[in-house]
Amino acid sequence: MNDKVEARYLRKIKEKLEGKKVCIFPMGVGGRDMRDKLSVRSIEVDFFCDNNKAVWGTSYNGTKCISYPELVSMDSDDVVVIVESSFYYDAIKEQLASDGIKNCVRIFFEKIFAEEYVNENRENLEQRVEKVLEILADERSKEVYQHLVASWNMEDIPDNYFKKICSDNQYFEKGLIELGEQEVFVDCGAYTGDSARDFLKASHGKYKKMHLFELSPTIYGELERNMARVPNVQCYPYGVSDKNEEIEFVSGERNSSIQSAIAAANGKEEKLIGQVKILDEVLAGEEVTFIKMDIEGAEQSALEGARELIKSQKPVLAICIYHSPQDMLELPVLIKQLNPEYKIYIRHYTEVMFETVCYAVL
Repeated sequence: MNDKVEARYLRKIKEKLEGKKVCIFPMGVGGRDMRDKLSVRSIEVDFFCDNNKAVWGTSYNGTKCISYPELVSMDSDDVVVIVESSFYYDAIKEQLASDGIKNCVRIFFEKIFAEEYVNENRENLEQRVEKVLEILADERSKEVYQHLVASWNMEDIPDNYFKKICSDNQYFEKGLIELGEQEVFVDCGAYTGDSARDFLKASHGKYKKMHLFELSPTIYGELERNMARVPNVQCYPYGVSDKNEEIEFVSGERNSSIQSAIAAANGKEEKLIGQVKILDEVLAGEEVTFIKMDIEGAEQSALEGARELIKSQKPVLAICIYHSPQDMLELPVLIKQLNPEYKIYIRHYTEVMFETVCYAVL
């Protein structure tokens, strides 16, 4: 790890936290994840806080959750609140400010990894960015992409920096995606079926079939239960890659990951053994019209394992590219190489640095 790169952004964070009691609000999955990431980077959190009374007095990895009245009663000059929420940041910050807590910060933790990558790969970086821009099919895609890439080199990022480029309807972007009544939807990284439910809504329940892949056995069990009454669905208890093999992966509360820099840095996830398979082989002989991938940084190998499907059937692709700067630079180009007929678009879906999707449509 390059400490000089890390220090550039973390120095700003540490300056804001120095000599203060550090609180993370709220204590959800994201808050607990943030606490672990900060701990790895030698930043200790003193306590959590949450609006949910049910978690007051509970602890996570030795860090207690205090009540909201207890937080409000503290001297606001002595406390810094890290607001961990990609969806409710403004509302939470406004609530805290209304109760006299104005010393709030937002941490874009993924920026640390972006800076490390940029520092180690500056050679030809501008040319690689330009190569992506050249293949993008509309001005909105170029605006979104340049906005994201610019954040890699920023000394600090304003709270609402990513809000300017947010879109709605992730994976089923209106104006880009037109679903017919005979869609065959392939979901790689199906989680508990959230994207499948979004597909059902976007397609008004009119489709031909769904193929859902989930690597984590615990999450897969929930996926099966959630899809039990949905017609024409096949679930697969493994991941996808460019090889059929047994792999080691980590599993957290929200996802499973074969190769994630963030997961590796966290070090708190459970290590498991699972299977990955080649999509071209698993779905040989099957019709495929739409492939969605959100597999925690393993998208490149999964795309390589779907080469024949992509070349022959030309399905719509909705591929997450936010897991690393390398993916941002390489995956749009790879998709265009797999099928030059595709038009490539990029959209972003949160007010933080993740949930960026590359679309490929004819």
